[in-house]
Amino acid sequence: MIEDVAIGSHVVLIKQTSVVNCQANPGSFYVDVGATKLYVHCTDSNAPTGRIVKNLNGWEFELDTCSYITFINFGAFLPFRMFGDPTSGGGVGDTYTNITWDGIELAYQKGALFQAVNNNDYLIWQNCTVHHGSNGLAFSENSVNDGSIAPSHIQILDNTLYDIGSTYGDVDAHAISWNGGDDILIDGNYCYNCGSTIVFYSLTGLGGSESMT
Repeated sequence: MIEDVAIGSHVVLIKQTSVVNCQANPGSFYVDVGATKLYVHCTDSNAPTGRIVKNLNGWEFELDTCSYITFINFGAFLPFRMFGDPTSGGGVGDTYTNITWDGIELAYQKGALFQAVNNNDYLIWQNCTVHHGSNGLAFSENSVNDGSIAPSHIQILDNTLYDIGSTYGDVDAHAISWNGGDDILIDGNYCYNCGSTIVFYSLTGLGGSESMT
């Protein structure tokens, strides 16, 4: 995917396995092995190295220690770290609570299009569209795995999730997935063309996952 933010349009590019293949195939892109750079085929068919290169992780809202924020009515492509960094603090992630996403579109991401981790509580996703990712909305606990700090008090309402695990293949693709956590409401969502739809894991020693509707 590449977009012109001035006109609000985008074109889906074809994934390649090397810079050489990206150079040889118009309308293509390549992500390096370390998943740090995105290369795009150039119109002159010369090597894209050092020319059109983008930081793969893109923009980020700094949400650590934040509360009572609403994101409403906008779209984001390649949004891995847009809403807090789930890998920060040695994998513990940013801590935030009472955040609402309303009318948001997230698309085109190798990995989860959104991931909440430790102590991310009282979150609402409603009226959103989530598509073309390895995974959709993911809620998990890092480093502890006993359910004590897993994301809890979450509402997932009236969203559309589709093409999960298709453009970006993943043998473990889910529209919505959970590891632990309590007080979870999932209602009125439409999911299609997903590796699997809604999944709750119950790993050995993992607590939580109570009061689910």
